[in-house]
Amino acid sequence: MQDINKNYSRLEFLPNEILLLIFQYFNAQYLFQYFYNLNSRFNILLQSANNLSLSLNTSHSNEIHRYDYFAPYIDILIIDGRIKINLNSFTKLRHLILLQPIDQLLKQLEINSLPNLEHFLNLQE
Repeated sequence: MQDINKNYSRLEFLPNEILLLIFQYFNAQYLFQYFYNLNSRFNILLQSANNLSLSLNTSHSNEIHRYDYFAPYIDILIIDGRIKINLNSFTKLRHLILLQPIDQLLKQLEINSLPNLEHFLNLQE
């Protein structure tokens, strides 16, 4: 009888370039939750990935403290609603979209310089 394991592919055997393309379709929260700390290869890939995005809305407000460990790798951040979050952790941030932000978040932008920020969109009601 043939070994069943030899008849299918494994995600870990895909080339880095393919994995990085796949990763772009995931919200960064889930990427890090499912793939980070699996092995050193996945850790390095996640840390070097470009265009990682994170979308937060008011249903995530109780989980904000969990984002600190992968915030430095986020390129695109979308915040929808009245969420309190510290933007200092998002050191790689290039795109920021705020939908109905709280004043505290806007004040952070006045104080903090996000050195890599290229695009900023603030949509108020």
